[in-house]
Amino acid sequence: MDDLISSRLVRPSSSERPSTRPWIVHVQPRTTPLAYTRDGSAYVVIASKGGAPSHPAWYHNLLATPAVTVEVDGQAFPAVARPVVDSAERRRLYDAQAQVMPGFRDYEARTERVIPVIRLERVEAGPQA
Repeated sequence: MDDLISSRLVRPSSSERPSTRPWIVHVQPRTTPLAYTRDGSAYVVIASKGGAPSHPAWYHNLLATPAVTVEVDGQAFPAVARPVVDSAERRRLYDAQAQVMPGFRDYEARTERVIPVIRLERVEAGPQA
């Protein structure tokens, strides 16, 4: 698949890192090809991990650092990842993906977790100074 999502999570310094909290380290940006659907101008991705019992690593990275670069149709642009928290909206967007790729219905049947749905919303460039 040529459509990619990439994000970067920079390692915090040891003074910024509470010793009792887990944290994710990515020194380099990560690129993850993902299936997506569109909802208006947003891209919608699903953290299904094929119905595994845990969320995919990229989902945790998006929660920690929601600024991403979306590469699709030969273009790259900055976006922000926003998990869909409203259950009816999540259901609507998940069903739209399952309509295009029916395997997503199987993923829900394989797991007890609620599979996260994420909107990737383009960040428009502000006025130049």
